[in-house]
Amino acid sequence: MNKIKKGDVPLSKFRSRSNMLPTNKLLHRFNIVSYHNCKLCVHAEETISHILFHCPRYRDPRLQHLKEIQDLNPVSSDTSLQTLLNLDKNAKIKLRALEKFFLSCNRF
Repeated sequence: MNKIKKGDVPLSKFRSRSNMLPTNKLLHRFNIVSYHNCKLCVHAEETISHILFHCPRYRDPRLQHLKEIQDLNPVSSDTSLQTLLNLDKNAKIKLRALEKFFLSCNRF
């Protein structure tokens, strides 16, 4: 039996069934990939937080799309994942910015 590869499962199906994004850390947990680290950073686990805030590969999309979310909360300097996903009155704008970020990364 062939193993499922990362690109074999459409993101929408993976997300809707598991409510998670297929990062290397998650895929490694399910034995879909043999490594849990980011391919670029090598020593850092590839998590959603790593992709959103730390990985140099995604710097440009991060600056472009996540700024939209930060602009919604100019008083708060908190850029944690929890703040990004806090679904307040700007939930649709935040989710759209996150979606644009992930699409522009060509990662999922």
